[in-house]
Amino acid sequence: MSKAVNTNDPKYSKLTIGVCPDQWGVWFPEDPKQMDPRQAWEEMAEAGFEVIETGPFGYFPTDPKELQKWCDEFGMRVVAGTGWGILHKQEAWETTLKTFRAIAETHAAVGAEYIVHLPPLYRDDKTWEWTDDRVLSDDAWKLYVEHANALGQMLLDEYGLKMVLHPHGDSHIETPEEIARIFDATDPTYVNLCLDSGHVVYGGGDPVELCRKYPERITYVHIKAFDEGITRRPTRRTGPSVRPSPRAPRSARPPACPRCTSSSTPWPPWTSRSTRSASRTATPASPPSPSRTPSTCARTWPSAAWDWPEAFRRVQQPTYH
Repeated sequence: MSKAVNTNDPKYSKLTIGVCPDQWGVWFPEDPKQMDPRQAWEEMAEAGFEVIETGPFGYFPTDPKELQKWCDEFGMRVVAGTGWGILHKQEAWETTLKTFRAIAETHAAVGAEYIVHLPPLYRDDKTWEWTDDRVLSDDAWKLYVEHANALGQMLLDEYGLKMVLHPHGDSHIETPEEIARIFDATDPTYVNLCLDSGHVVYGGGDPVELCRKYPERITYVHIKAFDEGITRRPTRRTGPSVRPSPRAPRSARPPACPRCTSSSTPWPPWTSRSTRSASRTATPASPPSPSRTPSTCARTWPSAAWDWPEAFRRVQQPTYH
């Protein structure tokens, strides 16, 4: 019997639980701090996962025949691929198209269903120095929307893959207002949302409220447990002169914890207000033991900038049934 789907409870039976390599501390196609790709895949299979999102393109095999061999060997299937791509700059558009065509060719060949578009950050993803404007100009926003629609159409019409935009901390789709704006401006035939519960909280939003408001636009989910109190605490690193949100000093937020799982079916796995209240008042979890935890955020993010031990201490680890 598959462990990816809960067939005992109709409430959860439409939800498929999978895994992606950032749970194993993998954020880049190549990085000396990351574990060997083969080891990561073996450990995911050993943990009981059967459905995988492949993560940064190039970490696992990009040749579809080799990727399928890995799937067959460990009894897993690929549900999605991911890619970073700039949408708001015309000079980057051809590179973005080329990148996503390569990702699509590999993943369509192994039967994937989704491509997750990860937005470029306005800060460097290793040094956290500022690299772009926090707020897009009207012209840049227009390009963002046009290119999102065009990319989604290309992926669906040419490869049969559904594109979902991923809201992300320190990107141009971060806050509830920015998510609503992208919903209003894009074509739901080609563009929908990968709801990342951690990054939504990081951006000052409520994942459950988003699900209730836009159920037809949320077709894929990254599930994280994230302590929203962490986002309201300033850190030692600050940004340039940017007017902060009333909710929190956005330029001072740490990046959201990269321990997520993927779901290829609509949200939500929880719906009741009592469940949400209980989760918010639960006793904080203990720090994860190195012997029980695969590569953690602390291995990939600069410890000088962020208080990761405190974040780990206060993060509530999810439990799936």
